[in-house]
Amino acid sequence: MEEKRKISGQGLGIPSFPTLVTSNQYCLVKSNGIPFLVLDDNKRWISVFSTRHNSAKMILELLWSKISLYFKVQMPWNDGLQMDNISPLLAAIPMETGDAAGWFYSAIEYNEKQLQREDNNSWKPSSLGKAEISAINIMVMQGGYLSLDEEMKDYLEISKNSTLATVVQNLINSREFMKDGDFLRPINHTTHILTIEDGSGFVSSELERFDFWCNEKNIKPNYLNFVFIE
Repeated sequence: MEEKRKISGQGLGIPSFPTLVTSNQYCLVKSNGIPFLVLDDNKRWISVFSTRHNSAKMILELLWSKISLYFKVQMPWNDGLQMDNISPLLAAIPMETGDAAGWFYSAIEYNEKQLQREDNNSWKPSSLGKAEISAINIMVMQGGYLSLDEEMKDYLEISKNSTLATVVQNLINSREFMKDGDFLRPINHTTHILTIEDGSGFVSSELERFDFWCNEKNIKPNYLNFVFIE
């Protein structure tokens, strides 16, 4: 489970801030992008989640996000690598039926023992293998779009001992890339790629946290900064 803060409303249409319901240390939060966007391990959108440690912090982050967005100022988040430990309550899955499209909502229930948890999650960048890093480098050289054609399929199978389907899925699972027709491209304007000695690496669009993580792991942050302009 991952919490992802989005300060900018770019790509989200008219900014819509979450609803918070609090009671002492408990809090229910609507996850709609600003400042919280949550996906589970099955890539479902968690439209409502709960926390049970510090509801005042959630309120503060909501207020700071509004100030940051409307007045275009940077707030003193000072997050480091700490992430709020949350539990999903309502999952949403996009579905199509004929010409209609919408969301299928599924409630998630836990007993009290399952809900007991420490607030000690740590952020880390997405880890990628050699084939995925190679595909990103080709994407950069091709102006931001990786062609998902037979030539790329043969290259990955022969040179990287991997399959196109596996590489595409791993890059999508990093939540930094998306399919766009017959191509794969970055989601964000700027994506940071760190390649280590064996050819594998890490990727993230959150530079400040990436820097914190590198410092904690004693890794020199020599990033490839991938700027994508549509």
